[in-house]
Amino acid sequence: MIAQCEESWTQAQTQTVTAGTAGDCKWAGIVELYLGCLGWAALSPGILLAFLAAAHYLIGRRAVSSPSPRTLLPFAPFMAGGALVAVFASQ
Repeated sequence: MIAQCEESWTQAQTQTVTAGTAGDCKWAGIVELYLGCLGWAALSPGILLAFLAAAHYLIGRRAVSSPSPRTLLPFAPFMAGGALVAVFASQ
């Protein structure tokens, strides 16, 4: 019983995907801090555009192919794009 639990634990640990975790959190802090310094006129659209871009990408990707539910998406490119559009739109 213990050997079976250890085997399943080891198997679960080797299948863990780490993309889209710590790097995205660090990048989110940097981007939102910068947008926050520019004010609400840049912060709100920057966050909203990032989520909308990621949602559109995932819907399109789901329509073209059928990715597994465990597929992780790096969110940093969408945050960067949303921040760039928000910065240029707010000025």
